[in-house]
Order: sequence, then C-alpha cells, then structure tokens
Amino acid sequence: MRNLFLATALLAATAGALPVIAQDAATVRSGQILVSADGRSMGKISRVISDTAGQPVSATIIVDTRFVRVPLSTLSVGEDNRVKTTLSRAEIRKLK
Repeated sequence: MRNLFLATALLAATAGALPVIAQDAATVRSGQILVSADGRSMGKISRVISDTAGQPVSATIIVDTRFVRVPLSTLSVGEDNRVKTTLSRAEIRKLK
C-alpha cells in the first residue's frame, strides 16, 4: 500500500512539471539565437532534434566548426525570442 502511495505521489509531482518543459520545447525553433548561462551568444540554432515519439529533445548549434547538441531540458525562451541555456560556454564546447 505504501508503494502505491509513493508511486502515485511521484506521478502527480512529475505530471505537473511536464507541460512547462513541453511548452518551452514547442517555442524553440531553428534560427533562434542561443545564449549561454554566462551571457555569451553561442550562435543560431540550426535544428531541433526529436526522439522517436516526436518529442523535441535537443537543439543543434555549430560550435568551433562542429555540430553540438544542447539538451532541451537546459533551454528556456526569453521575451526577446532568444533561447537561453543553463550551460556555460565551456560546458557547451564539451558537448558532442
């Protein structure tokens, strides 16, 4: 019984968080400017990558002449239509 309660509580907690992520994911589009957590412009988003279910999971930008996938979970869209990530420039450069 306790496990059922915990599972229900976990499901309720995560269900409330999903629409926020989905809403930001829907507004991230190619051509938008990606800004790092330290305020530096990293370039334009060239593509938004989706998983097999069609849900967006990452945004692709060009960093140091190579494509880098930035997880969508780190992104948010500002009022100026710029996309900001919680990752620093150095962290973005380490991504594959």
